Amino acid sequence: ALVPGEGVIAASLVKAALVEKLGALAVIYLIQRNYRSFNLVEAIVSGVIFGAGFSFVENIAYLTAYGRSIILVRAIFSVPLHLVTCGLLAYYLALRNYSESSFYRRYNALRAVIIPIALHAVYDSLLLRGGSLLYFIGPMLIIMVMALEIVFAHAKTIPFLNELRAEHIRFEDWLSVYRQPRYERWISRS
Repeated sequence: ALVPGEGVIAASLVKAALVEKLGALAVIYLIQRNYRSFNLVEAIVSGVIFGAGFSFVENIAYLTAYGRSIILVRAIFSVPLHLVTCGLLAYYLALRNYSESSFYRRYNALRAVIIPIALHAVYDSLLLRGGSLLYFIGPMLIIMVMALEIVFAHAKTIPFLNELRAEHIRFEDWLSVYRQPRYERWISRS
């Protein structure tokens, strides 16, 4: 066994989430490295498409191992999980490419790794523990999809990286200018 102990946490975190998401990270990183002109929306879409492909391959493996009875449940629950986690992974990895300061590059790379792995591990932990905890999976997936929608909407407001570079504006500087009106409203209200 790769992981000492056969507990639910070890199985859900290391054997499933860590292995799957690090593999996804490697593939999405290679895609983004070869296509540097991606904007954030395209990065999210490519991550979601990769998640769909990964989920398809994984569901075929489950189909051959467990039969047709499991496919409907996996289509309803595991497919959205992979779409969202790979979409978020691709978004934060693309934000890393946008960032010029070493702090934000590391910060976004860390978010690209930790957030999808944590979400996948919580999902798998709920699934493996079973019982009444299974009732939390549906709301968790709904919240995750809503979070991806919010990230997607925010990504639409951010210009292409080529546009920022053509205007000699760092992403961090653009972000400060973008947030300035909200800060001014907050100050005037307080």
